[in-house]
Amino acid sequence: MNTEDKQNASDLVVVKIGGSAITNKSGYMEVNKDAISVISKAIADARKRKNFKLVIVHGVGSFGHAPVTKYDINNGISSKKDFMGMAITHNSVSKLSTIVCDSLIENNLPAVMMAPISIIEQKSKQITSFHGTQVFNLFDEGFIPVLYGDMVYDSQLKGSVISGDVIVPYIAKKLGTGKLVYVSNVDGVFTGNPFINAGAKMIEEINLKNIESVFQCLSGSNSTDVTGGMKGKIKRILEYFDSGLDMHVINGSHPKRLEDVLVTGRAYGTHIIT
Repeated sequence: MNTEDKQNASDLVVVKIGGSAITNKSGYMEVNKDAISVISKAIADARKRKNFKLVIVHGVGSFGHAPVTKYDINNGISSKKDFMGMAITHNSVSKLSTIVCDSLIENNLPAVMMAPISIIEQKSKQITSFHGTQVFNLFDEGFIPVLYGDMVYDSQLKGSVISGDVIVPYIAKKLGTGKLVYVSNVDGVFTGNPFINAGAKMIEEINLKNIESVFQCLSGSNSTDVTGGMKGKIKRILEYFDSGLDMHVINGSHPKRLEDVLVTGRAYGTHIIT
C-alpha cells in the first residue's frame, strides 16, 4: 500500500460475501449461481456510480464446511485420509472461487483469485505470516483481489482452516480501512435465528454501548459451519477494530442494498460502528 492509498481509506472497502449467500450450506458443494450473478452485477453497478477500490473475500459454504466436517480435519491433519481431505477441501473451495471470479469478470470487474493456501501460514489456527505483497500490488494497480476460506499450512497442526471471516479484518487492517460490507442471506443481525425464531428482530445498529447485550442474544449459524456463527464473526472483527469500524451487514438477495451501501454508505440492514 502506498501513502496516497492510506490517505484515501474512505474509498477502500472490503466486501465479504457469505457462504450462506452463494451456496446451500446444508448441502454438499451446491452453488447458487443466480445469487453470485446478482451480487456481481450489484458491485459492478456501484462501481459505475462511484470510483472506489475493493478487495472481495467470500465464504465457501458447502464447498468448504461440508468436506472439512466429512473428513474431520477442523482440528488438524495427521493420517493419509486427512491429507486427502485437505487436498479435496482446497480443490473444492477453489472451484467455488473460480465460479465467483468468472461472474465478476463477466460484469467487467478485473477480479483475480488469490488462493490463501499460497500466501497464508498458521500455527494452531492463528495467522503467523501473510505473504500479501502480490495481493497489495494487484490492488494498487486497480485489480480486485478475491480471497476465500481455505485450508492452509499450519506449523503445529500441519493443516488448518482459514476462514474468510478471519481474513476480512486482517486484510482490512493491512489496507488501512475499517469500511466493511458483509453480504448475507438475511437482512442483517437478528436477536435470534430468523430461520427458526419468528420473533427474532433485526438490530439496526450495533455500537459500543449495546454490543454486550447483542452478544447475549446471538447464537450460531443454523447450518454446518466450522468457523462459527454471527457472534463469532463480529467478535473476530472487534479484535482488530476497537475503533474506526464502519461495517454493514446486508441481504445479498436485494442487490440495490449492496449497490447503495457501496456508493452512499447507507442501506437497509445492520450498521456496526465503533
